[in-house]
Amino acid sequence: MDLAKIKAHFGNNVIVLVRTHYLIANNLDLSDYSDIALNVSLYPDIAELYLISDVLITDYSSVMFDYAVLKRPMIFFTYDLDDYANEIRGFYFDFVKDAPGKIVKTNDGVIDELDHILSGNWTMNENYKKFIDKFTPWMDGKSSERAVNQFLNDDNMNENFDDNISKYNLQNEMKIHDGASLWNSGKDFADHEDVDFSHNYNDKGITVRVIKVMQLMDPDFKEKIGMKYVLIQLNGKQLWVNIEDLY
Repeated sequence: MDLAKIKAHFGNNVIVLVRTHYLIANNLDLSDYSDIALNVSLYPDIAELYLISDVLITDYSSVMFDYAVLKRPMIFFTYDLDDYANEIRGFYFDFVKDAPGKIVKTNDGVIDELDHILSGNWTMNENYKKFIDKFTPWMDGKSSERAVNQFLNDDNMNENFDDNISKYNLQNEMKIHDGASLWNSGKDFADHEDVDFSHNYNDKGITVRVIKVMQLMDPDFKEKIGMKYVLIQLNGKQLWVNIEDLY
């Protein structure tokens, strides 16, 4: 980023906190721009830098995921976007389509977007909202409350049932591995004190009917958690078995 252009355009109205990769942090000379730029590459806690900043200017760094929690503007200065996407590293999501901020390729583009943001015209667009919903749904300031509830509250999970067994690569009729644990159909998997164990399978090759799949779900975020269990019909009786024990 051209700090000379930043200084010429904004004067002393902005302060740029520059954080580089640690391998080059000691080689960064900002002496010509000491009135508008600070080298914070070795500052121990980047989270504190997020908090005091108004805008994040980055390239493809994962800091975008952290900064999105603050719901503040981001600018992506990606002058080498084509090379990065096609030859250097590539992306694990559609960066051009889903980036939570304006993508610019020139220093003038950075300045134009900063003008727009600092003039008070920035509002969170749909891309940003979708990015937050996808990557930071748990960052709502209630993590400690949920952690305590997990320890102290017996009613912190719900059972989620799904009749669409093909979604899990299951067939209507399957077999069970010898030695598999089986639980009675009335078992409540959300209750850690409910054992309701039936027996270990040892019927050697009997075909069972597959009925539905169960997995625990967090009631707040509707995210499925832990192992999957399958309700099966064995010798006229319905029982639960771990999905990994079916073949």
